[in-house]
Amino acid sequence: EEGIIVKSEEYDSDGKLIGEGIVDLEGFKQGEWKNYFDNGVLYSKGIYYNNKKNGKWEFYYKNGKVEQVGNFKDDKYDGKWNWFYESGNLKKEENFYLGKNEGLFVEYDEFGNEVIKGEYIDGEKDGDWTIKVGDIIEQGKYTVGLKDGKWKYFYYNGKLRFEGNYIQGNEDGK
Repeated sequence: EEGIIVKSEEYDSDGKLIGEGIVDLEGFKQGEWKNYFDNGVLYSKGIYYNNKKNGKWEFYYKNGKVEQVGNFKDDKYDGKWNWFYESGNLKKEENFYLGKNEGLFVEYDEFGNEVIKGEYIDGEKDGDWTIKVGDIIEQGKYTVGLKDGKWKYFYYNGKLRFEGNYIQGNEDGK
């Protein structure tokens, strides 16, 4: 009655509802929005401000379980994000600052065991990292996103498999 938009909906080319929320008179998405898979199951929900994602957002698998949860600032990942397996178990924890990885990063296997752990600075791997791939555990340091210094590779039983040096991401020596 007052001429205020109270609901907006988006449909795909087949006429299926794919999103709902508010679109203002300038055509910008505003406030809480929900987006859907083509089968009608909730895909994501969160807040828009002037067509940009801001604040807390949640994304879902087609089975309805949470896939990822975190914050956006001006349409960029910002702050802590948690990702989950379809089973609901935690998959990874990562931190962002204005769209770039920043701070601690930890990834887990389906059983909750750490498989990757390290830090990011300004979007680049930096400092000590541990990476478990297959039956090998790699440990070493990154400098501005490149392997640097001594890296050691272990079998899962802790026995050293081999070690070597890197300089700015390139193997150096034996």
